[in-house]
Amino acid sequence: SHLPTEVWNQILGFLVDDGISIVRLSACSPSLHQYITTNQFLWKKICKNKWKFPLQQDQALNQDIDNFQLEYQRRHALDARTRVQLTEMTGDLGNELEYE
Repeated sequence: SHLPTEVWNQILGFLVDDGISIVRLSACSPSLHQYITTNQFLWKKICKNKWKFPLQQDQALNQDIDNFQLEYQRRHALDARTRVQLTEMTGDLGNELEYE
């Protein structure tokens, strides 16, 4: 019993803010995994929703993007590294200024 594509599109539309949940949802069935991982329109929409798209410094790069799921993974990894660096900097600054 597979849900129609229109229903999946509606469900995935509610998750457009959360690419990680969409990836987790894709583990539910092989056919859903195939649909989610090959749906470039969905991944482009997720990327545009999450980041100002294209980023100014990536503009030339983004003109050639053909796999928006990989672009999501790339930008998500950059965000994660940035969060770690900002947390370290905040901690260092707090220690330097003796803030709790």
